[in-house]
Amino acid sequence: MHRGSWLLIAGLLLAGSACAHRRAVVSDAGTPQLADSVIVNILSHVGDRDIYAQAAGQSFFIGKVRQGTAHQFVLHQGWLWGRSVEFVTEQFRSGHFNFSPGDVISWEITMESSRATRLP
Repeated sequence: MHRGSWLLIAGLLLAGSACAHRRAVVSDAGTPQLADSVIVNILSHVGDRDIYAQAAGQSFFIGKVRQGTAHQFVLHQGWLWGRSVEFVTEQFRSGHFNFSPGDVISWEITMESSRATRLP
């Protein structure tokens, strides 16, 4: 084989092994989470809600939250990193967050208000 082919094969093997060994962390809820993701826990007391993440003029549908039930969403590294992100429903906004991998956000929606916090 040519030297260039060996270098290409070695590079592909190194890249593949780096992707296969991503560290996992455990959220407060006890569920495994990749180290390059963010967990968002949402509880709505005001009916079923469609949840979106908005950043830099883009909107991303996260999922649906049923009234009175806590839902957990795992957001993987992507367009959210490095941007000010806000979670929104038809009537409520979470406030803006800048994420770091491994963050956990808790957002509770009530009739009076909605409050989102980053958990330590």
